[in-house]
Amino acid sequence: MAPAQEISPPDISPYAKGNTGCDYTHRFESGVPGPRVFISAIIHGNEICGAIALDYLLRHDIRPAKGCLTLCFANVAAYDTYDPAHPHTARFVDEDMNRLWSPHMLSGSRKSSEMNRARALLPLIRETDSLLDLHSMSEDCPALTLAGRRSKNLELALSLGQSPFVVRDDGHVAGKRLRDYEPFDHPESEKTALLVECGAHWKSKTADFAIQTALAFLDMHGMLSEEDAARLNFQPATGTPKVLDVTHTITTEGENFFFTRPVHSLECVPKSGTEIGVNGDHTVTTPYDNCYVIMPQPGALKGRTAARLARLVDQ
Repeated sequence: MAPAQEISPPDISPYAKGNTGCDYTHRFESGVPGPRVFISAIIHGNEICGAIALDYLLRHDIRPAKGCLTLCFANVAAYDTYDPAHPHTARFVDEDMNRLWSPHMLSGSRKSSEMNRARALLPLIRETDSLLDLHSMSEDCPALTLAGRRSKNLELALSLGQSPFVVRDDGHVAGKRLRDYEPFDHPESEKTALLVECGAHWKSKTADFAIQTALAFLDMHGMLSEEDAARLNFQPATGTPKVLDVTHTITTEGENFFFTRPVHSLECVPKSGTEIGVNGDHTVTTPYDNCYVIMPQPGALKGRTAARLARLVDQ
């Protein structure tokens, strides 16, 4: 049975041509010095909140007040396969596009639909100063901003302030995310990147959050004009996100991983040593009191991330 879907994928075919030499990618130059900002959506073709956000920006003729803005519909081939009756199957065509962003993979000889697209986008990514990658999640839980390990990206996430939680993590054993592409994750580079999980797939509030996050990202870079902010009734978020530091990433070792108790994303397990699952031939227990479980994936296949365990950071 297909999950309930409150939103539908917008028609993005009018944006196919683009103006960068790379289809479905649009660049707007302000003519005023400023950052080169890149907002990407549908790295996973079934996470349609990002497509809704970019369609919103394009339909409302948002133009940067300074610097340069690039809007990118990333994995259009997967997005085009979206079927409301089987929405999970549109995640990718050949492989997960958000595990390909390491130099040795991008410069290799292996080909796939997602790899070919990643290589086509790479020249634009290399020119970017600050990147926002919009995603959604399988579970209905508060939004998360994934900031990696570098202090520059944590500072950016806290300044953005949209999500109630910011997660410091190391990514996935299976491969690097776009957020983890080396210049964004290098301590000596000023380039920055965030991945925002806007909420549950196919919820209307998730699409609304993606739109507001995109506007907030432009605003924090000085790119959203006062006129556009007023026209769209944009209101910056208030409050300070909580920071969660991932201490353990559980990667499936056997044929699959399974939880031995109900576990929900951002659940705080109060006691150390609480059994939560089985991974291969051993049990998985919480390593400390007040352990947060982040984005659990029941039945995760071998080599994939089954869950991340984190502690709350004092701020």
